Amino acid sequence: MEAAVTTSGQIEPKYTLSETARSTHGQDGAVVLEIHHGRIYSVNRLGSRVLELLKDARSESEIADVITREFEVGRERVTEDLRHFLTILAQHKLIKACVSDGAGSLAPTA
Repeated sequence: MEAAVTTSGQIEPKYTLSETARSTHGQDGAVVLEIHHGRIYSVNRLGSRVLELLKDARSESEIADVITREFEVGRERVTEDLRHFLTILAQHKLIKACVSDGAGSLAPTA
């Protein structure tokens, strides 16, 4: 999996689910358990799809592409909402950023 590059030429970070996050998905959304602190969260269908995409390391733009296409929502709105959602997931330690080692492998950032 290659790192995404922004239009300005910068490498876009990829995100993946934290090792401490567990999720169960249904037709109405998902329930997420953060096992280290025992916290439980619920998300809607769109949030559930984002979590599914995060099982493999993905950049914000890669996720936005899929959500825009699958949910038929404007890209600007998806980008704004996704950035907010990823920020919340990071604050609750449900996702982590990964960086490329230059050989195509990804490693968690510090």
